[in-house]
Amino acid sequence: MTLSDYLMIGAVILAPLIAVQVSQYLQHRQSIRNERLKIFKTLMSTRATNLESSHVEALNMIDVAFYSKKSKDRNVVSSWRIYLDHLNDLNYPKENWEPRRKELFVDLMHDMASSLGYDFDKSQIKNTSYYPGGHGELAGDQFLLRKGVLALLEGKISLPVKISDTGASEASASHVSNQSQESVLDQESVASNA
Repeated sequence: MTLSDYLMIGAVILAPLIAVQVSQYLQHRQSIRNERLKIFKTLMSTRATNLESSHVEALNMIDVAFYSKKSKDRNVVSSWRIYLDHLNDLNYPKENWEPRRKELFVDLMHDMASSLGYDFDKSQIKNTSYYPGGHGELAGDQFLLRKGVLALLEGKISLPVKISDTGASEASASHVSNQSQESVLDQESVASNA
């Protein structure tokens, strides 16, 4: 056997193993990208409704999904941590809190888009979401109802009750009066028969 025969045997044995390893590596990379895309798409689709549970879940997956040694992925995690610190900062001035939150969220989404190969500028991310006014009114109404029912159940407010006089109550009173008169007449007739 010559050297080329040994090389041929080695190639025949190793080729399937290498092919399987390459295939698994590519599948792993694709699953990571799919997870990152899912997070990105969820955050983009819910950026006008940041209280949605899917939005919060996607935010909480960033640390895991974008964990990497690549600088673009580290930028995403760093932007997320800055955003998270702001979300948890109860001492930040209230009048400036929401504008700063939006700014940090746009920074996060810009870094995420860059990491995934999208060429979005910050203005696109900030200004191209649609949220119908009716959804805002509905959310506001639901919030007020929830707060009102909670205050009622906790005894902080009372439920006002108004009793109004209607014709039905007069008819009812005359019916009771008629029954009383009939009862008196029945008693008198029983007494006179005795």
